[in-house]
Amino acid sequence: MESGISFSSDPTITFFSNGPVRKEALDPIVAEAERRGYDTVFEEDLSAEAEVGIYNEHTYRIQEVNAALSVIGFHSIDCPYKGDHWIGEPWDQFDIGFVPGAATGEKWVRNSWYPKARPDIGLFEVGWPKSDDVFSDSFQQRLEAIRTEYRVPEGSSVMFTPSYPSTEKLREFLSATEKYDNRLVKLHPSHNNREIAQGVKTDDVIFLDENKKIMECLSIADVSVSDESSVIQESILTGTIPVSVTDWMIGSNRDKKPSARMPGFAIQTPRSNLGSTLSSLVDDLEAHREQLLEQRDHHFANVGSSAAVAMDVIEAVIHDDPLPVAPLEPEYSLPAHIYGIARANVVDHTPEALKDVLRRSGTERVLQYIDDRSIR
Repeated sequence: MESGISFSSDPTITFFSNGPVRKEALDPIVAEAERRGYDTVFEEDLSAEAEVGIYNEHTYRIQEVNAALSVIGFHSIDCPYKGDHWIGEPWDQFDIGFVPGAATGEKWVRNSWYPKARPDIGLFEVGWPKSDDVFSDSFQQRLEAIRTEYRVPEGSSVMFTPSYPSTEKLREFLSATEKYDNRLVKLHPSHNNREIAQGVKTDDVIFLDENKKIMECLSIADVSVSDESSVIQESILTGTIPVSVTDWMIGSNRDKKPSARMPGFAIQTPRSNLGSTLSSLVDDLEAHREQLLEQRDHHFANVGSSAAVAMDVIEAVIHDDPLPVAPLEPEYSLPAHIYGIARANVVDHTPEALKDVLRRSGTERVLQYIDDRSIR
């Protein structure tokens, strides 16, 4: 692969990320890079210089990319399920882009008419490295340790895993899950179990430590119940049946409904039907789990080895070797190409301060409407 980029014999790989949850998504690539002999470092200054830089932040937070070789992926698996993700968060300032699998690769192809959606070298379906550990030899042993630590008995288990938890949601969850043997709660580290459970009778509810890794927690549950959390997408990797409550409000003001990021394998239900939906699942968990797992490979490539595949791509570029997997081909017509260039020029000449105002004003929805009709 002729990249035209010069490196030292063993370049340091810098991982650009902020916060423990975002870093967790990169940890498997860090471990694989170190196993191959690379020095690694985490960096919170997203504009710092680097030989090889791997990013998983929102691109509007990255003022400037200063890595000789730059790689971009996701910190949250639900991001690429938004149909126009690469229009609002372009990847053209990066050399390499990583997506989890064919489902999200197809979404990128539908955005690829836009020049700013295309990384310089290409976009690759490598998988979701955060999930590699689920398929390791030691994973089952750790699950047994968690079951023992929290005294989770045998039987059907359902887990409350929302992005935006509230006491009201917890009450509704508990009311809808009385047929399950075990009811568990796993919140994001930025939330607090005690605050959410205040005033709720939770004698028979198991609260998992907020800082426990989500993949381990999902693996001890048969069903997960959420709003629009990335847990919905990750559930398929652990064989946990995901249920999204479509009218649970989200956002800091609890004033929005879940966005259109749900994968096809998620079971969606309004609050009024949550109890009946969960009751029907508990009666035939294995059949539902089998249907779920049949769809896994379409959403996630290289299950169990995605960090290694990601490093294979990066190393091929570093050493000018043939790429181990082919990048996806963009698809667009001549009119779409012309429209895309014009749109990109407008974006380039719009001040960042004005872009922030437009993002908050709903202008992106208007632009998406225009995009959808201009590229046909």
